[in-house]
Amino acid sequence: MLKTNSKGSKILKEQIYKLNKNKDFKNLGMPDLFNNLIKNKIKINVLYIAGQWLDVNDAFDLAEARQVSWAKSFT
Repeated sequence: MLKTNSKGSKILKEQIYKLNKNKDFKNLGMPDLFNNLIKNKIKINVLYIAGQWLDVNDAFDLAEARQVSWAKSFT
């Protein structure tokens, strides 16, 4: 989950553009983006979420999430 303001969106766009020059860009994920921000000394804030969590990255994950009883009302 990621939320930014207009300034943060501009910074992300710039960093993604720079990362796009890497030959393995298509294999990068959000952790790679966050690590790149940290490496470039760009401040990020973390908001910890307590409770149940499902990591849904694609249609296969969504199909699996629909089988979780407590998550059925969210899918």
